[in-house]
Formats: sequence, C-alpha cells, structure tokens
Amino acid sequence: MLLNEIRTYRKRALAHVSSTLVQLQGLSADLDDLRQRVVTPALAGEEAGIPLEVHIGSMQKGTERLLEGRKRAREREDAYLQKVFSEGHERPSISGK
Repeated sequence: MLLNEIRTYRKRALAHVSSTLVQLQGLSADLDDLRQRVVTPALAGEEAGIPLEVHIGSMQKGTERLLEGRKRAREREDAYLQKVFSEGHERPSISGK
C-alpha cells in the first residue's frame, strides 16, 4: 500500500519535472531570441535601414512573451502544489492514525 503510494507520487513528480524541463527549454529559446534581438541593432547599425524604434518594439514583445511564460509556469506550479498538498491531507498517515 505505502509502496504503491510512493510509486504514484514518484510518477507524478517525474511528470512535473519533465514538464518543468520543457518549459525551461522554451524559456531558454525565448531568451536566446531576445538576446539576438538586442544584439542585432548594435551589429547592424544604421546600415540595416531598420529604425531603432522597431528593434525596441521587438525587444519589448520578446520580454512580454518571457513574462507571460513565467506567469503560466508559476500558475501551473501553484496548481500542482495545491493538488499535491490537498491529496496529502486526505490520505491517512503512515502510522495509520
């Protein structure tokens, strides 16, 4: 009985860690994209013909995407923790009390 519960929690934890890893990889890709957007105006200078305002707008959109991704990740984590803690209170303790 206890081993089955541990196995279940282990599977849930693995799924949570895997999901978090995917989210972190997505955020890393977004950061790489944002980094490239920041560097592009400095490298291109005026020769590229793209106004600085366009680059700034692009960076702002990238930052907004990162913030939204972080917010969604926090919401998922909070929901997961709430679920785990609420299930923990419904189960009997190990000592059977």
